[in-house]
Amino acid sequence: MNKLTLLLTSLLMPIHILVPSPSQAKADFPLCGHGKRHQCIVDGDTFWHQGTKYRLYAIDAPEVGGGAKCQQEYDSGMKATYLLQSLLQSGITSMTQHGLDRYGRILVSVQTRDGDASGQILQAGLAEPFGQRVRADWCSKS
Repeated sequence: MNKLTLLLTSLLMPIHILVPSPSQAKADFPLCGHGKRHQCIVDGDTFWHQGTKYRLYAIDAPEVGGGAKCQQEYDSGMKATYLLQSLLQSGITSMTQHGLDRYGRILVSVQTRDGDASGQILQAGLAEPFGQRVRADWCSKS
């Protein structure tokens, strides 16, 4: 295997991120406010943990704040945000890195004491699989 192939292969492989043991993994995850962010929830698919910004891999949750196109999207986005908060506060047991998104956030799969965070949010109907040809229109969902 040449050096370029070895480098590309290593970049494409998931990287397991060390987190505290499950007994120590429970932590407070308030909603992010203004100011320095260290450990908080931004929205239904983005959070800060120990000073690093992460985005959940493979899902796209509705926008909140100024990014929401209608009240319905905002409401769904807040439900996704509170669900992610609950999942992370149950205790992170493992995180697997899948590279970076276009904004430089670390893409991660997160396992919590309550299960896979992305899967739980998808199952609740509060996110869509990322990369669909047509982005979800949260304003037309009932």
